[in-house]
Amino acid sequence: MLKFKSIKSKLILYLSITLIPILIILLYSGKSYIKKILYKSTLFNAKISVTKAARDIENLTSEISEKPREIADIVGNNISDIEKTENLMKKYVKENKFIYGMALAFYPEFSPNKSYYSSYYYLKNGKLIYKQLVPPSYDYLNSNWFFLPVKLKKNIWSEPYFDKGGGELWMSTYSAIIKNNEGKPIGIATADVSIRFLTEIVERIKILKTGRAFLFSKEGNLIAPTMKIDKKNNEIYVVLKGFNKENLKKIAKECLWKDGLSKELFFNKTKYFVYYMPLRKTDWIIGIIFPEKELFAPLKRIELYSVLLILGVLFLVIGVITIISRNVTKDINRIKSVSLEIAKGNFDVEIPQNFMYEAKSIAEALNTMQISLKKYIEEVKEKSKLENELLLAHKIQSSFVPNKTDVEINGFSFKAVSLWAKQVGGDFYGINKIDDNKILFYLGDVSGKGIPAVLYVAMVKGMIEVLINQTHSIKEIASLLNKFFANITKHNTFATMFIGLIDKKEGKLHYANLGHIPPIFIDINKLFSPILSGNIPVGVFPDFNFKTSTIDLKSFNQIIIFSDGVLDAKNSKGQTFENEKLIEVLKKVHNRANLINYLIDEITNFVDDTDLYDDTTILNIIRNLI
Repeated sequence: MLKFKSIKSKLILYLSITLIPILIILLYSGKSYIKKILYKSTLFNAKISVTKAARDIENLTSEISEKPREIADIVGNNISDIEKTENLMKKYVKENKFIYGMALAFYPEFSPNKSYYSSYYYLKNGKLIYKQLVPPSYDYLNSNWFFLPVKLKKNIWSEPYFDKGGGELWMSTYSAIIKNNEGKPIGIATADVSIRFLTEIVERIKILKTGRAFLFSKEGNLIAPTMKIDKKNNEIYVVLKGFNKENLKKIAKECLWKDGLSKELFFNKTKYFVYYMPLRKTDWIIGIIFPEKELFAPLKRIELYSVLLILGVLFLVIGVITIISRNVTKDINRIKSVSLEIAKGNFDVEIPQNFMYEAKSIAEALNTMQISLKKYIEEVKEKSKLENELLLAHKIQSSFVPNKTDVEINGFSFKAVSLWAKQVGGDFYGINKIDDNKILFYLGDVSGKGIPAVLYVAMVKGMIEVLINQTHSIKEIASLLNKFFANITKHNTFATMFIGLIDKKEGKLHYANLGHIPPIFIDINKLFSPILSGNIPVGVFPDFNFKTSTIDLKSFNQIIIFSDGVLDAKNSKGQTFENEKLIEVLKKVHNRANLINYLIDEITNFVDDTDLYDDTTILNIIRNLI
């Protein structure tokens, strides 16, 4: 299992945990956005291409359809002049490159010769060819181009068909009904357009690499490209060959009355996008189809570049962190090394002085602590020849934390009592007069027991004494103290603390509760705990931003600050003193000065002959009313 102990590894871990999800979210959000842009852009280009092609085909069909209607009008008004009419047809076939052929056909009873009549002119290899398409070789009366317009009572474009016996190719025919003066249908005038010609127009429309256009009728018949043309090498034409006539007929019915229609299509497990547009004046629909994989092909390159960018950013972050952490941790590691030597009992270790400004005050505190420890140890050794290490540690701790304190400073009375659960405990407190207006006090508890605990207590008190000479801000004191201990101790060693600054001139108490049990404030008629910010114990996270609070001095008469040994005091039945019992005792006491002695008696009576479960320290602060 990986362990991240160093500042560098932690920074890399935290930034990686933060940056990687953000970059991944940005990557996939960007991918989704780009997909939408690519789709919209390609669909827009498809619409433009299809619209242009649709207009071209509409213009072409409109131009072609004018000729049969003109012939139908001429013949309907004067059927006798057939020769002149057929000359006009030949002219149109020769001169109009869009028209493959034209026909003039009558019902036998209305024809000039009162028999079958179906004249057909078409160009083949630049030569005008004439045919009479009459039974039995060509049954024009039953051909769709002849009987269907009369049946539907309107001029129409036919479905695509192969004109066997006539033009001998795939074509679509526009049929115009010829009516006599009585309005009765007497024949049909037609103009043919080659499917190959339409295919050439449609095949000019391309999108992406393989995207192609196609043309089909409302009956679901594919007009262009003709399936007779071999397109095996293009997957789009393979897809078009697989189009079901009924499906195309359904699509035609859906989009004939719309300006355009977008759809998705799956063929052989491949997704395609299709856009359809109806052609005005015909019952045809033009469509364009392109595969999804081509549309989103650029995304693969974008994903690759994005991954490379993420890796580049991570490597850059790691590089920057490595450079910064070397500079930041250089002095801390030196101080840590010296502190560990002192913690081991090597009080003569040399403390370097060439630190940067940030670490200089910590080094000064360490130096003060080292001198104090040496002094106290020497004094204790001289006075008594202690026989065991624990008793020595107890003497050291007692030098820092006296069992009792009873002092008056600037109108405030401070009384404190400490009871040790073992010979060496982790409770500590302090009272410092800064000037005639300011008093700083604190009470705390270092985690753990024995010699390590008393050494940490010594370091905490020594550090505080140094910091008080540098700043009167409890926020700065807490932050510097925390940064120092977080970098020289393991994570399972920390200290809770309540620290306060009385400012008589301001009439305020500034305080910070660093993960400690909330104190109890006593007014004339009430007990209360102040509002506390969410601070953590000292020594957990080096860069924690501690918060402070302020309360008016007139809002209370007395403060009781205590360690967790008060609430954890346990009797022989396993019952603990707890907060309710403490409040009950405090409400009974009317002599403020004697409160701390009364409370100690209550705890002692409660535990009876049972040893104290934990160190017990109480600090009673009384505001003397004038």
